[in-house]
Amino acid sequence: MPDEKDFDAGFEKPKANMWKPGKHGNVLKGVYVGTKALTGKYGATESHELKALAGRYNNIKEDETVDENVTEIVPGEHYVVMDRTTIHDDIHKAVIGQQVIIRYVEDRKPKTGGKPYKYVECKLGGMDPDYGAKKDAGEDVAF
Repeated sequence: MPDEKDFDAGFEKPKANMWKPGKHGNVLKGVYVGTKALTGKYGATESHELKALAGRYNNIKEDETVDENVTEIVPGEHYVVMDRTTIHDDIHKAVIGQQVIIRYVEDRKPKTGGKPYKYVECKLGGMDPDYGAKKDAGEDVAF
């Protein structure tokens, strides 16, 4: 039996970036790789992971202000998008390997009053051609 360290040779822990849009028009285009259920201080929610193709965003700083510097999406890296009511139904229709665009469109006021919320839309595209090629080659591409 090989030494346990031999199993880890050439492997590294995957890194996922958090996509937190700060300005209208911030967009992430990527390939859907999965959804993960989470439990936090506000109850149950989900995070959705995309393998990036393109996009940009103005990050939210720790003090909750918007960073004026635009962050360009790095193609091929994984980005996590926290679930929002406005994308929940649409992103659940995506299948692994499907292209997805998530865009911060505008701020909307709730019909019942209160603090405005970020309206983020989700659009589904065709299957990523690279996903099919990897799948046919027997490579595991889902997370």
